[in-house]
Amino acid sequence: MDLKEILKDSVNIKDAADRLGIQFTTNTADYQLGNCPTGHPSDGGKCFGINIPQNYFHCFSCEIAGDVIRLVEIAKQCDFKEALRWLAENFRPDLVSKLENYKGSRDEGEDQYYRYAALYELLFEQGKKLLFEPDGADALAYLVNERRYAPDKIKQTDLIYFPEDKEIRNYLSQAHPAMKEIIDAMPLQGYQGDKFRLAFPYRDRRGVITGFVKRSIDPNAPKNERWDSTKGLRKHDLFGLHNCKGKETLVIVEGYPDALYFPALGMDNVVAVGQGQLSKKHLEGLRAFGVKRVILAFDNDNVGPENTEKAVKLLEDESDIDVYVIDPPLLGAHKDPDELVKAGGIDAFRKLVENPQKAFEWKFDKIIAKYDLTNSMQRDQALYELFDNAEGIRNAIDKDLYSQRAAKEFGFSEEAFEEAFAKYREKKAREQLSKEYKKTLRKSEQLLAEGDLEGLQHHLSDSNHSLRVKLDKFNGKSTQSLADFLSEKQEREKLINPGDLLGYRLGHFKNVCENLEGIQSGLYILAADTNVGKTAFVVSLCLDMLESNPELNALYFSLDDNKKVISNRFLSAISGLGINKVKHKQKIIADQNELDSAYEKLIEWSNQKRLDILDISEVMEFDTVESIIRERSGEKLVVFMDGLFNLDVGGNENGGIREENIDRANKLKQIVDIYDIPVITTGEIRKAQSSKKKRVPTKDDLMETGKFAYNANLVWVLYPDDAEKFRMEDEPVIVLSYEKNKISGFKGHQKLTFMRKQGRFEEVVDLSSAAGFH
Repeated sequence: MDLKEILKDSVNIKDAADRLGIQFTTNTADYQLGNCPTGHPSDGGKCFGINIPQNYFHCFSCEIAGDVIRLVEIAKQCDFKEALRWLAENFRPDLVSKLENYKGSRDEGEDQYYRYAALYELLFEQGKKLLFEPDGADALAYLVNERRYAPDKIKQTDLIYFPEDKEIRNYLSQAHPAMKEIIDAMPLQGYQGDKFRLAFPYRDRRGVITGFVKRSIDPNAPKNERWDSTKGLRKHDLFGLHNCKGKETLVIVEGYPDALYFPALGMDNVVAVGQGQLSKKHLEGLRAFGVKRVILAFDNDNVGPENTEKAVKLLEDESDIDVYVIDPPLLGAHKDPDELVKAGGIDAFRKLVENPQKAFEWKFDKIIAKYDLTNSMQRDQALYELFDNAEGIRNAIDKDLYSQRAAKEFGFSEEAFEEAFAKYREKKAREQLSKEYKKTLRKSEQLLAEGDLEGLQHHLSDSNHSLRVKLDKFNGKSTQSLADFLSEKQEREKLINPGDLLGYRLGHFKNVCENLEGIQSGLYILAADTNVGKTAFVVSLCLDMLESNPELNALYFSLDDNKKVISNRFLSAISGLGINKVKHKQKIIADQNELDSAYEKLIEWSNQKRLDILDISEVMEFDTVESIIRERSGEKLVVFMDGLFNLDVGGNENGGIREENIDRANKLKQIVDIYDIPVITTGEIRKAQSSKKKRVPTKDDLMETGKFAYNANLVWVLYPDDAEKFRMEDEPVIVLSYEKNKISGFKGHQKLTFMRKQGRFEEVVDLSSAAGFH
């Protein structure tokens, strides 16, 4: 998320005003009124106010308005960038360093946006009052008689009586004569003109009114004349989203009435796309609110299934949100959820919401229904569509269920389906690879025509390596001759300047980085006794690599801890809060800000596909791991595997642990060699350290050390510097020993501080010689 948006969401305007020393004469839970910080005269000392729930300010005398960033600009007489820095330093110190290269700016037209919002808020309050007075009698009668809304429930909605244009402007001008020019220019009408007396505000995710949606109260009005909205209405966020902060599951409907009225009936997680379709803009709000799953409940009309399918694809392609569907025909004779509730009550809709289909299941049913499976051609077409549908399934268990159902539907084995699916994916991947080769050739021809031979050489070197990795995965081995391989290697390495790192940089573990000349491609094994800090170290290393290498993506397979536990470790390491402390709301605002920032960072990385965490419930077999890595081939990728021994390698039914470990070691080595990436794993040592004998572990203590140590490019062993003190200290010193190192020439050890509560490591001393250490 953009830094300015993060600050808008996380800094309360009241807290900022207090820190800026702005004084107020009138205080309520939602508003504070006082003199304008610009310093102009004010008769009653109430011209300037901050809207606390919507997080903006407005002056009804000088017409200045804006968000919390703009407030700092005015109060401190500074520019936009300085205001951002002040807010970060005072409320979000974790963002200060990120502002150094920030290129954002204040949105154009923002002042007018908030001026109108303040006036719209006054109009809303007046219209709410008038709906239950004589002026609003006709509008209220329509809601009660035609829509069948209960009067006491209407009061809980944002429905209002919308007076005639002239009456609205007169009312606002009398309340704030200094703003008459703004009021006269304010948009109140839309395409249909001034003929609607019923309306409701459209609020963005922060609750700021962006305009009004208007509804005809004539039950016989033509379909194209039933709705209108004020000109310039912004609908970037889903309608009703502002009421859903903190909700992990949202029900997305099409119509405004559903999202407007259902919360008054007890369903407070309903939002609407309104008169349109789900869009990428809508996803921004869902991400900002941390929504984990959505249930699509679109209309039962001729376009409802099509809109549902488009929404499913968008969510699967552009987000990590779990998607569920209520099949539109389940609404029966009713066109939409609103009509269903009108006929059968809110419980009729609630029952559907409580039992939705997973999106892939819904699409499966639609595909099967389209084709005659007794017809060979249609049978093949159905199968290909099912393969395409399977591409969007992220969960390993769901994929397994999908294979079972497909096998049953077509009358063949799961193995046959998966084999056919693999061949289909390979065919599609090769087609995509052909397109990439053609794109590379076109770019090469362009550079050659421009005479940019240096640019051409860089382009060929980078693209050739990436494309060859993708091609090799189909063949299982390199297709290059030794001469071609050496020539390519020579040209690629000519681009590396003396002193450049050979691998990925580390900013936190600087000594590790220097010692290995960066984290290079290879198999890394971190061995340690139980509870010494293996997971904490690899989490810290993963975060360091992501922070220090913006082009790098990471796959973290947590095979000991579930996703909830390992996510807490990441949150703790980022925020600096204790592992147990991140599990609840913080008492101290600064701590909550740190935790919120940690969540935002992980969510942002996930949305950018820079970090994916998968646990043993999602990845149970080594072949699944290899498949996931294969899908990401060609990317700049690092893989972490914590708890490798919990992963089923398959086969060797008659063998023992030794045979399984040989398979694990070989498959790990194969992944490293084929995809040319760093793979960092953890392993147990089989001999616990004895404090009495002062013995320290070595690579020979690694479980089944023979094959693992043989295949590894680097073996680290982690152990307490002082075993007697280790269990007593909150921040014990830990030794990281380089037991085997084929990455670089270094042999030795270094000492680290293990910060137990935060689950992270800090380097404390320079690397030292191994001579005399043991």
